[in-house]
Amino acid sequence: METWYIWAIVAALLIIGEIFTSGFALVCFAIGAVGGAIADAAGASLEWQLGVFILATLVAFLAVRP
Repeated sequence: METWYIWAIVAALLIIGEIFTSGFALVCFAIGAVGGAIADAAGASLEWQLGVFILATLVAFLAVRP
C-alpha cells in the first residue's frame, strides 16, 4: 500500500471523527495529513512528510484557533 493512501485514510478518519466532536481540532490534524499525503505524492522522504504534517497542522491551528 502506498504511503499517501495511508495519509489519505488518516485524513478521512479524522474528518469523520470531527463530525462527532465539536472542538474543531481534528480537522486541523486532517489538514496536516492531507499535507503529508501531498508531500508523499511529490516524492518526499518520511522525515519531510512528517515535517509537512506538523507545519500544516500548526498553520491550521493558528488559522482556526486564534
